[in-house]
Amino acid sequence: MLMSRLFLIVLASLSLLASGCEYYDKPRRPLPADFQARLLDGTLVGTEQLRGKPWVIHLWVPR
Repeated sequence: MLMSRLFLIVLASLSLLASGCEYYDKPRRPLPADFQARLLDGTLVGTEQLRGKPWVIHLWVPR
């Protein structure tokens, strides 16, 4: 009884760890040609301004 419960706990822990490391993003893929983002000051940034520069997109939605 104790071994089966321990086995289930270990199995559940491993499945949670494995799902947390699931590779769902596809980094280093090109942006679409019509991509635009709006900065906090309202200016638009397109793919031409981002070309050759490292960038991070952070989504922030006020409540």
